[in-house]
Amino acid sequence: MLALDLLYILGALLIGPLYLLARVFKRKPLASPLQRLGFVDPVLDDGRDVVWVHGVSVGEVLAARALVGGLDGAHVVVTSTTVTGLEVAVATYPDCDVRSCPYDLSFAVRRFVARVRPRVLVLMELELWPNMLAVCRRAGVPVVVANGKVSEGSGRGYRQIQRLCPNFLDGIGAFLMQNREYADRLSALGVPESRIEVVGNLKYANVTFDTSRPTRTSLRGEHGFDDVAPIAIFGSTHAGEEGPILEACAAVAAAVEGFRAVLVPRHPERVPEVVRLVERAGLRVGLRSRRAEVRDPTCLVVDTMGELSSLYGLADVAFVGGTLVDVGGHNLLEPAGMGLPLVVGPHLHTVQDAASELAEAGVLEVVSGADALADALIRLLSDSEARASVVSGARSVFARHKGSAQRTISVLTQVLRSSKRHG
Repeated sequence: MLALDLLYILGALLIGPLYLLARVFKRKPLASPLQRLGFVDPVLDDGRDVVWVHGVSVGEVLAARALVGGLDGAHVVVTSTTVTGLEVAVATYPDCDVRSCPYDLSFAVRRFVARVRPRVLVLMELELWPNMLAVCRRAGVPVVVANGKVSEGSGRGYRQIQRLCPNFLDGIGAFLMQNREYADRLSALGVPESRIEVVGNLKYANVTFDTSRPTRTSLRGEHGFDDVAPIAIFGSTHAGEEGPILEACAAVAAAVEGFRAVLVPRHPERVPEVVRLVERAGLRVGLRSRRAEVRDPTCLVVDTMGELSSLYGLADVAFVGGTLVDVGGHNLLEPAGMGLPLVVGPHLHTVQDAASELAEAGVLEVVSGADALADALIRLLSDSEARASVVSGARSVFARHKGSAQRTISVLTQVLRSSKRHG
C-alpha cells in the first residue's frame, strides 16, 4: 500500500495544480478535502448494522435506489466521489448518512473505516480502488460489487492494475453482475465463478413497467391538447439539439395531422433561448407554467422542474436528449417503462447498456440528424401497430431484469449474517 500511496502523492503533485485550476476555471466545486482524507464524524453505535454503499457519481448513486430502499433496519452510509453525486445522494436518500468517499490513500481509507465501522462495503458497478479493497480486507470488512459491469476498456484497465497489485480483486467476496457478458469478462480476469453471480441490472428495479399512463388525459387537458393528438416529447435537450429537433418538428407537422411537440430543456435557464428558437421555427409556443395563456400550442416548452418523468405519460413517442450532441444521453428507462417508442441520437456512451438492450428489443431507434429524426417520428406516430410492438419489446427487457434488487439484497443479507458470525 505504501508504494501505491507514493504513486498517488506523486501524481497529485504533478497533475493536482492543473486539475485545481481547471475546476476553478469551470467553476466546479470540490468535495471537502478533509472528508476525503477520512476526517468524518464517527457513526454512533445504535445497534444497527452499518452498510457502506459507494457510487462514484450520479448514475451509480441513483442505480442504488432499489437496493438502499430494501436495506430496512440498517444504518446506510452513502458515499460518492463527485460533488454532483453527493448532491444527488442527499436529495435521493434523505434518511441515509451521506459522506464524501475517502481518497484511495491507505491512511485516509483506514481513518474512514475506523470512524464509520461498516459491516459490509457495497461498490456500485465495479468502482474498484486497490487501497480501499486492501484496507477493508485487513479490517475484516467484506466487499460486494452490486450492479457490476466490465466494459472492454475497463477490463484492460483492471489488467494493468493487476500487474501492480496482482491480488487486488481477492478482497471482493461477491460480484453481482448485470449480465453474462460482463460476468465472462470478469472470469477472464481470473475471478472464480463461485464468486460471480448474474442478477440483472438494478436500474430497471428503479422503474415500474406500467403502460397504463393514467394521467395521460388530465395532462393533455391541462394544455388543451386533443386526447388523440399525436404527440412527441423531447426530454432533457441540450444546446445544439433544439435546432435539428425543431427542423424535424416542422416536417412532422406538415406530414402528420394534429401533431404536437413537448420540449423539455435539460437546464431551465435555457428556456428563453429555446422559446426564441421555437418562435423562429414558426411554431406556436406555449409554456408549461403559463398553460392558461396559450391553449393547444404546437410546441409546449416545459419551464418547470422535476416533471419530465410524469410528462412522458402524455406522449406517443419520446426522444431522449443529450444524444444528438456529445453528452452521452439521459434516462432511457422512464419512457421505456411506459411502453413509449424511443428515438435518440448517436451519442449514447453514458447509457450504452440500456440503449443496446432496448434497441435489440425494437424499442429504441438511433438517428443522426433532423431528416432521420423526422422520418422516424412520422413513421412511429402514423403506425399504431409499430407502437404496440414496442410495448411487447419493452416488457421483455424489463422482465429480464425483474428481481435484481431482491437477489442483490438477499446476497447482502447473507454476507451480513456471515460477518456477524465471524465478527
